[in-house]
Amino acid sequence: MFNIKQKIYDLKHQQKELSDQMGAMLEKGETGEEYGKLEKQFDELQAQVEKYERQLAREGQFEGEGGEGADNGIGKAFQGGAQTKNVYEGGIKSLKGIKLESIKSFASAVRKTLVEGTGSKGGYTVPEDIVTRIYSMIEDRASMLAYVRNEPVTTDSGRRTYKTRAQYAGFQSVSEAGKIPKMSGPSFGIVEYVITKRAGILPVTNELLEDSDENITAIVMEWFADEAAATINKNVVALATAHEPVAMTGLDSLLAILATGLGSALRAISTVHTNDSGMLYLQSLKDGIGRPLLQRDFADPMRMLIGVGAVTVPVKVWPNDVLPNTEDGKIPFIVGSLSEGIFRFDRKSLSIMSSDVASFDDNGTQINAYGQDLTLFRGIMRDDYKIRDAAAFVYAVADPSAGKTLERILIAQAPTKTAYTAGETLDLTGLKVLALYTDGTYGDVTNVCTFDPDDGDTLATSDTEVTVSCTLGAVTKTATQAITVTKAAG
Repeated sequence: MFNIKQKIYDLKHQQKELSDQMGAMLEKGETGEEYGKLEKQFDELQAQVEKYERQLAREGQFEGEGGEGADNGIGKAFQGGAQTKNVYEGGIKSLKGIKLESIKSFASAVRKTLVEGTGSKGGYTVPEDIVTRIYSMIEDRASMLAYVRNEPVTTDSGRRTYKTRAQYAGFQSVSEAGKIPKMSGPSFGIVEYVITKRAGILPVTNELLEDSDENITAIVMEWFADEAAATINKNVVALATAHEPVAMTGLDSLLAILATGLGSALRAISTVHTNDSGMLYLQSLKDGIGRPLLQRDFADPMRMLIGVGAVTVPVKVWPNDVLPNTEDGKIPFIVGSLSEGIFRFDRKSLSIMSSDVASFDDNGTQINAYGQDLTLFRGIMRDDYKIRDAAAFVYAVADPSAGKTLERILIAQAPTKTAYTAGETLDLTGLKVLALYTDGTYGDVTNVCTFDPDDGDTLATSDTEVTVSCTLGAVTKTATQAITVTKAAG
């Protein structure tokens, strides 16, 4: 494990040296081919860092901090006598510091197939220390939890009073014997909330229920965190993009949003939220002497900044499945402060229920716990989302093809599945198509392409490729994605 940590340290040291070189080149206005080579080297180093960090995380699941392997973790944590501890100190990092009592209680609840513990509603309330750790895990994912204002509540409905941003007139001139006028006080707003229950089902094999308390708890916590992060993202994006978008046509539009749409008070705490397609769009923006406006923050190489006039604003890039393009292929931008703009009312009450006899429909496939030797685990979270200040952010969209002529298209990322059996339906999930324009720029056009065969079509052994077509203006270009379809058995 030490060797891996040393490799990560050495790679980050190399990144720092590259960052210094790139910073010096930017100051001189040198952003040509040599700068591009350095940036590519930096990205390659980052890929290696992430690979070793994943390896380190995997090894950390089986090795305690003392480096003695699995015996230093789960075994000792539950032995009697002097080795018994009040909190878990074994090898599973996500459980460190959680009370052993909570782990055993949580794992026991997962194993039980009878609903117990909370009166007529049924279910099991997750212990507070595990809830706290799950929320910490949510923040480690691609989650908007940290960007909105989280307000803990203890009731299913209610209201919150908050101080609004207001324009103050200042003191007025008064003569020595004159009457002092009444001044306007702070302005307040009221937001009402109604907590909504949100739930999902995780089918687990009954073999898993025979595993250790620690492994059961860690697996279910990971599932809770993944689903909760996706739920938060979906609701925040829906609220932030609910109104009519502003058209963004380039640098001037972004400058107008920051300068007049938000104003100086919000500009200082603003972030540009976009997706992977938006990242490509911002990379194509350049200043008057051809320098890219999107730059790395050399103090934090994983952070991106965009210079708009005299203003530098951080850029947060989300996966396209978190912040998707519009149906007509336009790129979303949420510019401003989501913490000022959106309330998330959080009941912070996670609960679980389980059954070994229930069944449910999973997108047309019937899952039967009893017949398939499964236990169906249902997780529930409770929250609500409301606009706090609609003027705190601006929703804008950019058309990456506006004013451009299509030169060609290419498959930038193949679909997740490319091998099929005859009779299966085509699944284009994961496919990413880029357009290259005659001016040298590029953009994501996946949403405006057509496919033959199309997503969801039934495949035969004669299907060997998917033809992708994209039309912009009077120009149509095509590309192909290879697939294999084998004969069904029997």
